Amino acid sequence: MYNKTLMIMKKLLFMLTTVALLACGGNANKAETELAETAQAETGKVAERVYIKTIDSTLVGEEVFNAVVAEYKGKPVLVDFWTTWCPPCRAAMKTIIPVKEALAEEVSFVYITGPSSPEDTWKEMIKEIHGDHYYVTEAQWNTLLDQFESQGIPTYIIVDKDGNVMNKYIGFPGEEIIKAELETLTK
Repeated sequence: MYNKTLMIMKKLLFMLTTVALLACGGNANKAETELAETAQAETGKVAERVYIKTIDSTLVGEEVFNAVVAEYKGKPVLVDFWTTWCPPCRAAMKTIIPVKEALAEEVSFVYITGPSSPEDTWKEMIKEIHGDHYYVTEAQWNTLLDQFESQGIPTYIIVDKDGNVMNKYIGFPGEEIIKAELETLTK
């Protein structure tokens, strides 16, 4: 009963913080809300931070991806396009956990999804996915998939420290490939 009450209080705090940020004006391009603890805390694991980030919903074309990666200059970035209903996406996220743990200080991990993922389901699922999360508009989602000529998900984009796209994978290429490529970019 105590754990259930605590979880409800955490969710309420998250929603109130989000409303407060939006009501106060916040930073319209990068409103950031921290979910202080994740569902992992209940299983006895160390809680990881999860951030929900936003970009201006009126951005179009290449401005969309540029707005997402601009914040991460100085660090390599792995951008993961995924949906909540995609079993290969979820499986890859679990497979890549050791890579994320090994490179957490040197690499930013960014996750992008769109309206085909129900927002409530997305908010629940990301509690277990350490990194920065963007929920973009339908038009932005389609723009991003078109920009990277993605015929499917998951799609991964590897970005260097200067914000340049270095590689793209449609489908999960394997943790060894991702890790090797990201390690090269950290040097």
